[in-house]
Amino acid sequence: MEMNDIIDINREDLKINRFKLEEECVKNVSFHDYVAEIYAQTKAERDKKENELKKLMAEKDLFFRKFPPKDLKVTESVISSLVETDSVVVKKKKELLDIRERYYMLEAFMSVLESRKYEVQNLVKLWIGGYYNENGINNMSVSEKIRKNLNNKE
Repeated sequence: MEMNDIIDINREDLKINRFKLEEECVKNVSFHDYVAEIYAQTKAERDKKENELKKLMAEKDLFFRKFPPKDLKVTESVISSLVETDSVVVKKKKELLDIRERYYMLEAFMSVLESRKYEVQNLVKLWIGGYYNENGINNMSVSEKIRKNLNNKE
């Protein structure tokens, strides 16, 4: 499963244009809102599937205890094995694994968006500090500017 199968954002969309930071701030909020909604829905779906699986396994456990196979000696491990290998249980576990994979990918993407947010914040701070000008990066380094400003204050 690829991230593009889950959300409609590609790597190019995540690149930050340091000369249009106001747009990047708005874009970051939109990305986060979009992904957070899908993340919340997937988390709810995962929780629902986990509960369904627990219920199904409990029902199967009771069924095999009530109607044990005649050719097997009934022990805890046999009952457990019968429940684990039941075709319906195996199918539900596969569904749960697919949802968990989607959930973990969205969780990772939420982390990427959080990192992007901090990167935009840092770029804004650099811009406010005068690190960028109309022509790109200033010729004078930040430390040289600080020294110059300190020398002018004395």
